[in-house]
Amino acid sequence: MNLALTGGRDTRILAALLHAAGVPFRTTTNGLDTHPDVILARMIAERLGVEHTVIAPPQTAAKDAVLVEHPRSRAWETLRTCEGMTSAYESIVSYLPYSGKPTMSGQSGETLRAGSLNLLQSDLSDKALLRRIDTTFRKDAKLFTAEANEHARELAEPWLARPNRLETLDHLYIWYKVGRWQASARAGSLRRGDPVRPFLDNRVVRAALSLDQGWRLSEEVIYTLILRFAPKLRDVPIEGKPWRFTEGAAPQRRFPWPGRRPGPPPHLPTTRTGGGWSWRTSPGPALTDVLREQVLGSLDALAPIVEPDEVRALFADPVVRKPAQAWHLYTVSTLLTGLYPGKAPEDLPQITVSRPDPGR
Repeated sequence: MNLALTGGRDTRILAALLHAAGVPFRTTTNGLDTHPDVILARMIAERLGVEHTVIAPPQTAAKDAVLVEHPRSRAWETLRTCEGMTSAYESIVSYLPYSGKPTMSGQSGETLRAGSLNLLQSDLSDKALLRRIDTTFRKDAKLFTAEANEHARELAEPWLARPNRLETLDHLYIWYKVGRWQASARAGSLRRGDPVRPFLDNRVVRAALSLDQGWRLSEEVIYTLILRFAPKLRDVPIEGKPWRFTEGAAPQRRFPWPGRRPGPPPHLPTTRTGGGWSWRTSPGPALTDVLREQVLGSLDALAPIVEPDEVRALFADPVVRKPAQAWHLYTVSTLLTGLYPGKAPEDLPQITVSRPDPGR
């Protein structure tokens, strides 16, 4: 088994599970050596005694910049594989010789933690959760036309009417993010081999959804499972935010056994590194120019969806302020202007994106 391993919670539990079950596996991590995912994944693999391979992106000879595939090529591959259901921001698995070795990743692992929409919340009041439901459909309303905002409002209405907000956001994550957006991206992995997706098994999802959302959101569930399956990982830190059940961020919880309340975690410490640099979220001026040229050059096609002046404002700075939004607009614009179906783009140059930490 090959496990795509990061330093986070969702792939860590899979490494722990494979280890406990005695399944032979090796691990791979994509990224630069300075990225927290690579550093922590290497520690996990070492503790569990499994092979670990780091796949670094192409770089300049001086290693002061990464060489990025032209966005037009990424968009063509995304449209071909995912039929416009996800963005060229996402990395779609490319063709390689087919391998019969099963692969596994942590995609959709937030199911065990009440979904990524709930995890975005620190304020769990009814008003704040209602705002999150609305924002999921109607974020950046100024960017969109009145017709587009009305369509979003109609989609949001039945979800806003549900009384249990935590459950609503939990189910929204399963319905849209897992069931639609991630589903399209997963199609690419079928071209390379046989993926095994434990977090998508209907029995796993049913079991998770049957548990109290507050308890799952506290992260005590996944925390306990990691330590139970792989005690060897108890001292390997997790980068980022502390475990929610130690911060009091979870709502009033109903635990499945009497008198149980979480205390400070004795193990699995967290550390804040500020995250790792990514060319997708820090595109630099050269990549921004490519995104800008396509989007602003196809405003007529985008006009039924977005307000042209707001789009121009988005790209007003040398480096776009909202990279993910820029990638989404880029993808939609290539879809609407007929990039696919058609011949794959040829002879497009790679884009150089400078690293902020070339000396490290």
